[in-house]
Amino acid sequence: MTVQPSVQTAAPHRPAGFALWTAELGVALVFIVAGALVINGSLEQGVGWTPTGPESGYFPLRIGWLLVAVGVIQSGVAVAMALRDRRHPAQREIYLRRDRLKPLLQVFLPMVAYVGAVPWLGLYITSALFIAGFMWWHGGYRWRALPTGIAVCAAFYLLLEVWFQVDLYKGPVLDWLLDILRS
Repeated sequence: MTVQPSVQTAAPHRPAGFALWTAELGVALVFIVAGALVINGSLEQGVGWTPTGPESGYFPLRIGWLLVAVGVIQSGVAVAMALRDRRHPAQREIYLRRDRLKPLLQVFLPMVAYVGAVPWLGLYITSALFIAGFMWWHGGYRWRALPTGIAVCAAFYLLLEVWFQVDLYKGPVLDWLLDILRS
């Protein structure tokens, strides 16, 4: 009886990160939801044809159905990619490596906070804080961050509100501050 050396077979190499099919499926679902929202809005407006022409929801309804169709087709492509990745893990395409997730979230989460703060703080105050925050944390400009954020937003206020007379959403806080300054 001969003893054969134990040979361990390595598992197929699987790159670390988020697979491309997950991003494809996520975008497809966004298209389906957006299309469904457009279809719903179109149905509320009317989608028929009147003696004077199409109702206001006629063309958006078709666009909504196109968005849904593209989303469904892309979902099928994503599922096919997932099945291929399951059969051939070494050929798995990576959309986002795990080591790149932290820098992505360092940009994405402040943007989510920005969008969430706009209804209460308005565009100007929220933008000033957003610019200052990015300058502080990502650029290292400690003492210049807040004055620059305020200056940029003040310039946009003067340009848009005073010069072009385009009202942007100011939110209750800035409205309150402007009322104090005017009185």
